[in-house]
Amino acid sequence: MACNKTGQGIGDHIALVRDLEPGIGFLDAVSRLTDDPVVKREPLVEKPRRTRPARRPQTRADRHAGRVYLHGRGISSDTLDHAERAGFLRYTGGGVLFVGRERHAAERDPAPDPTRSR
Repeated sequence: MACNKTGQGIGDHIALVRDLEPGIGFLDAVSRLTDDPVVKREPLVEKPRRTRPARRPQTRADRHAGRVYLHGRGISSDTLDHAERAGFLRYTGGGVLFVGRERHAAERDPAPDPTRSR
């Protein structure tokens, strides 16, 4: 089907529709030439909000086991007491954690978590 209004060549179907209906947009003109809407919009997937990791609870048994371990490594009770009061030392899940802080005293991981997706 030729759609050039002057009869010169085949022409531009979309331009013809837009010429017949001034002000119509490109996608609307294309949809007039097809049976279905041109663009079927899919809902945008919202990225999950980034949350801070949850702290594991510190039990008395964890603290005791951690202090025994650190004493065995030559760290004095006074040093451990000071680190605990300052919030730099925690014991949890059979491990000893040093909690680093940034300039604004917010907790900070010493290195990126290799299990966290990048």
